[in-house]
Amino acid sequence: MEQIRQWAISLCMAALVGAVAHMLSPSGSMERMMRIAVSAFFVCAVIAPFAGGGFNLSEIPGISGGDGSVENKMSELQAEMQSKTVERMEESVKTKIEGECEKLKIIGAQISISMDTNEDNCILINDLKIYISKSDGQKKDELYENIKNNLGLRPGITIAEEAPER
Repeated sequence: MEQIRQWAISLCMAALVGAVAHMLSPSGSMERMMRIAVSAFFVCAVIAPFAGGGFNLSEIPGISGGDGSVENKMSELQAEMQSKTVERMEESVKTKIEGECEKLKIIGAQISISMDTNEDNCILINDLKIYISKSDGQKKDELYENIKNNLGLRPGITIAEEAPER
């Protein structure tokens, strides 16, 4: 309970410091930046106990029945959020590659992307393959260079009679 009391005091102090900083900041173009900085500071104050590991949810009465249900739910939500983030990143990379194909008028390219996260929660591209038709084969090198220069990726580009089904 002492940790909760300290956390509440630190939130009050963060709000007080933020209010004073906001009052002392100049109005005009800097006002918006100051508001963002104060908001970020307050958000950090709110999540600091959770991020630092010093806040144990099982110490709060009625939150956890001792079976770690809150911790399990949090880890499930984190895994789902990671999965959705990887999916969104795959979609984003695919859209950008499709844009590069459109610039070169490559039609019907099939894009295969395999992404994952490492132990540091960084998204890694494990594999990136692009299948283009024989009629677009002469554009293979130009497509590779465009993707390498514009996106920083080095795809494997295969010329095929028909692009494989997904």
